[in-house]
Amino acid sequence: MPTKKKHSPKKSPPIWRLRVLCVAGPYWDSDDTCLRAIDVPEGISLYDLHAAILESVHFEEHDESVFTFFTARDYRGRRTYLGDGEPLTHETDIELFEDVALSSVLPSDGKSFLYYVFDADDPWVFLIGREPEPRAPSPHEFYPLVRDELNIGPDPTQHGDGLDDFADADEGAEFDDLRREFRRQRRVREESGLDDDELEAAAGDDSAVVPDIFATDDEDDDFFDEDDEENRNPYAEGYNDDDNW
Repeated sequence: MPTKKKHSPKKSPPIWRLRVLCVAGPYWDSDDTCLRAIDVPEGISLYDLHAAILESVHFEEHDESVFTFFTARDYRGRRTYLGDGEPLTHETDIELFEDVALSSVLPSDGKSFLYYVFDADDPWVFLIGREPEPRAPSPHEFYPLVRDELNIGPDPTQHGDGLDDFADADEGAEFDDLRREFRRQRRVREESGLDDDELEAAAGDDSAVVPDIFATDDEDDDFFDEDDEENRNPYAEGYNDDDNW
C-alpha cells in the first residue's frame, strides 16, 4: 500500500508593523504629533496601504481622490515618485499602485524614506517606516489592521476647524507659510548649532533636516539615551518595545 505524502501546513506571510507619521498638511502644525501603527501583511500593495493610512487618521475619500508615494531623504528635498514617476495631480493614475508591493519600494538603506501624499488640492504628507522584526499573524485578525491603542497624538483636521479657516484665505495662507518657515528655521538652528550665514549656505542640502524619530544614520546612534523613554527611536535597529507606545 503506497504511503501518503505528508504536506506541511501552509504558512501565512509575516506581518510588518508600520509607523506612519504626519509631517505636512494644509492645517497641520509642525509642533503637533500624529503617529499611527498599522499591521500589514508582507505583500501588501501600495493601494491597500493608502486605504489603511486614511483609516488610521479618519480621513474622508471621494471618487476623485488621488494619492501617490515617493522616496526622499526629507520630504522637502529631492523626490523620486513611484507609480507614473510624476508629482501628484488630478490626473495621477492611482490604479498603478495596485501592482506595486510595499516590500519592493520600502527603503532599507537608512538614508532615504518612503512618503505617502494624499489630495492634489490640499496635499497631506505622511512618513512611513517599518519596525525591524516581523510578527506572526493572528488567526483572529484581518489585515491590514490599524492599532488604535498605539496612537500617539490626535488625528489631523482634514478640512480645518470651521468657517474661520476659509475667511481671508489669502492672508491666512501667507501667515501660515511664514509661521511654518519661522518654526522650521528655529528648529534647524537649535538642532544644528549653525549661525544664520551657515544655515543659508546649507539651505540647498536635501539632507539638512531629517525627522529625529526616523533618524538611522550612524552619527545619531548616541542621540537616544537608553533611559530616555520619551526620545526613543522606533526605527533604531533592534528596537521593538510595544510597552513604550
